[in-house]
Amino acid sequence: MIVIYCTCPNQASSSRALQLLRGYGLAQLRMLAGGLQAWRASGFEIQRFEFDSSVVFTVPHELNVLALENPHLFYDLLFTASTQTLLEIASDPKHLGAEIGVIAILHT
Repeated sequence: MIVIYCTCPNQASSSRALQLLRGYGLAQLRMLAGGLQAWRASGFEIQRFEFDSSVVFTVPHELNVLALENPHLFYDLLFTASTQTLLEIASDPKHLGAEIGVIAILHT
């Protein structure tokens, strides 16, 4: 499931993102009503994590046509493969030897 939220009170950006992702055939989407302001106002905790690195998975330009022809399958494969790669490498004692969480963002 993908949860979309906006820092602005009118949620214009998250509404557009939600419609765009639905247009690509993604179904398990939710929008955080009221954005972060409503979350804070309800007394829910917000945790910020500082990362000293990030990982970027880049898709070769030659594969763009596949993403355009079948975006649901393409992005499902991209997110599944990248997440599984990170989980596998992180769990290996030669690297981190840990169970990690993954936040994946599509940036075009």
